[in-house]
Amino acid sequence: MMLVFALAAPAMATAGVYTASYEQNASGSYPDFSSTGSGTIYLTIMSNKVGNNYIARYNLPISITAEDHDEDGNPDYCTAYEALLAADADNTNYPELSLRWGYYNNLPTGASYALTGVKDTTVSSDYLGISLDPIELGKIGYMFRIDDEFPILNSTNWPNNWSESTYGPCGAALEQAYITDGQYLTVYFADAKAQSEATNYLKIDGYQYLSSYNYLMLCVTGSTSYYGPAYTYKWYINDFAPLSSSAIPTLSVKVNGTTKTAYYYTATQEYSVYIVTNVANLLSENTVEIVPDFTTRYGKDSSNNPIAYQAMIYTGAYGVFPG
Repeated sequence: MMLVFALAAPAMATAGVYTASYEQNASGSYPDFSSTGSGTIYLTIMSNKVGNNYIARYNLPISITAEDHDEDGNPDYCTAYEALLAADADNTNYPELSLRWGYYNNLPTGASYALTGVKDTTVSSDYLGISLDPIELGKIGYMFRIDDEFPILNSTNWPNNWSESTYGPCGAALEQAYITDGQYLTVYFADAKAQSEATNYLKIDGYQYLSSYNYLMLCVTGSTSYYGPAYTYKWYINDFAPLSSSAIPTLSVKVNGTTKTAYYYTATQEYSVYIVTNVANLLSENTVEIVPDFTTRYGKDSSNNPIAYQAMIYTGAYGVFPG
């Protein structure tokens, strides 16, 4: 999600989202996409890494016209799946992007479609993503959030015999999650097969620029999700929290496209503070991007053979702030 930061008080953080999930309305009471049926969502895509190639595209505006699901002659709600189809079909603005889908008839919430690959021809001619053994589907691969949070199915829409204490939150699939005009949709390649390897989803919550020192101070939080052991594979979602100074002592960042290093400085109960030095010649509007970090992980492919792949230790994040 893009945050447009205002000048901050000494505490620095802007009002932000610290929860990492929310419960949807029950099906049949989804809100309309917009009052007119048309509008814009903002798409972020972050892939795994293959060789030296990975995709990190932030806040791409995608024009949406909602479908007429109830066939009353008027457009109504829009799902995250439909929003991605609109992005895939937008060959005028994003001819370099294309999505690859897998069809599954045994996902626990009854969903059918899963995003299995993303191609950006400015990065690679190949789809980035991996084909996994079905038992690892969902634990390693593309996950999604709306406004930085996981949409959770309303309890009235849980599958039969679903127990939250046994299986964890019942997450909405792409075709079950609704999105409305102006929201931010993020799809990112995550490792969620174990707590120790869970991809940390980062978010920039605020900033403070100290012009006398040319320091840019960033407030950063992270949220992980992962699955427990067989045979229930309970899903755990951790709300946004400060980062560990020992695990992430520095961040690679880009300020107005120039690569710099952000150094861990301190933490409050709500966020970690990183300092970027030698930040000068700011514009009236400036961008800051945290560059994702990758490591080698291991799993099994669709033929049950061992496979190595590059997954994010932590995701990228993006913000815009005034000079």
